[in-house]
Amino acid sequence: MKIAGAIFILCASVASSYFYEKREKEKIKKANKLAEFIRYIRAQISYFSLPTDKIFKAYKPDDTLTEDIISGKLSSLDSFFDRDTADVIKDFFSSLGNGYKDEQLALCDFTLSAIEDFTDKMNKEFSGKVRVFRSMAIFTGVCLIILLI
Repeated sequence: MKIAGAIFILCASVASSYFYEKREKEKIKKANKLAEFIRYIRAQISYFSLPTDKIFKAYKPDDTLTEDIISGKLSSLDSFFDRDTADVIKDFFSSLGNGYKDEQLALCDFTLSAIEDFTDKMNKEFSGKVRVFRSMAIFTGVCLIILLI
């Protein structure tokens, strides 16, 4: 029975590290999807001078974060981005459509730069964070097994 408990604890610790890795990958993926959406907005403003409501109607998002942003639910940004990046993105969507074409393009470029900085930072830290979390999860599992046996 103790061996079964030990195996369960070890499996649970490995599973927790897997879910942490999956969540971190999801953050990077969502940031890339949002950058793609902002590039689309920039292209529509630059080439066609379309108003934002037509841009939003024409875009077909394939992820929930972009759908939330189009529908005006900017609070979901806080769970994927750090505070500074989330604030830049919120400012972008709150001021999008106000101002001249050049101002809108500069705003798109600034927001893209912030998102790309975030994804670069996440990509650099990803392997280290995952390695540390895996080690901590397995170490904790082993410690619990030693305490139980």
